[in-house]
Amino acid sequence: MAEAFPVYGRPRYPTAMPARRRENRERTSASARGYDHLWQKVRDRFIRSSPFCKFCEQVGRDATLADEVDHIVPLRDGGDRLKKVNLQSLCTTHHNGLKRQMETYAREHGCTDMLPEWCDDPTKRPTRFRRG
Repeated sequence: MAEAFPVYGRPRYPTAMPARRRENRERTSASARGYDHLWQKVRDRFIRSSPFCKFCEQVGRDATLADEVDHIVPLRDGGDRLKKVNLQSLCTTHHNGLKRQMETYAREHGCTDMLPEWCDDPTKRPTRFRRG
């Protein structure tokens, strides 16, 4: 007898990372990666002083509250962990989307030193990242 409501296609709530990659990925704790109590204090102070997403403001969108404090030059690429000049406020969409793509591109092409310039001025970004 056939099921009354058969399930077709993909799972209802797909994950961002395939299961085979998640299983093999080892990640240290947040405090071991540099996100300790001191980072929380710096983060809280920074997001109070800059509460809106920098990338949303650059493309003229209405004020979008920032959810993340991002390191312009990532820690793994030699960025300063607590210095204000290496921090920017971003919404989750831009932090996990456009900024992550720019970081990956910069690593692949050996130009992580360009990230501060790309974050400050959208017209200086590679063409593929000029949209909002």
